[in-house]
Amino acid sequence: DSETVVSNIYNHLEHVATRMRNGELDLEKYTITKGLSKHPKDYPDAKSQPHVQVAISMISNNRHVNTGDHIPYIITAPPETGENSGPRNIKKESSAADRARHPDEVLRS
Repeated sequence: DSETVVSNIYNHLEHVATRMRNGELDLEKYTITKGLSKHPKDYPDAKSQPHVQVAISMISNNRHVNTGDHIPYIITAPPETGENSGPRNIKKESSAADRARHPDEVLRS
């Protein structure tokens, strides 16, 4: 029945979430790759595109980036607001593009 299916899905997602929190999943499971169709500075909407934000960060860190390059990135968790940290205290205004990081940066953190 549909209630059993929903319950099974919920249980599976809870299991995956626990594995994520415990660092049991490879970073590659979170990595998204997208190509640059032009130089990052030529994107008029760069602030809303995660791969462009990561490319700009790479350039500022003296890494070479060209049109056509495929930029790997990971969307990180939103920053917490401080007191009583937890899921209810997450800043809502940070966009996915703001939270995009190169996998190497995530590994260093």
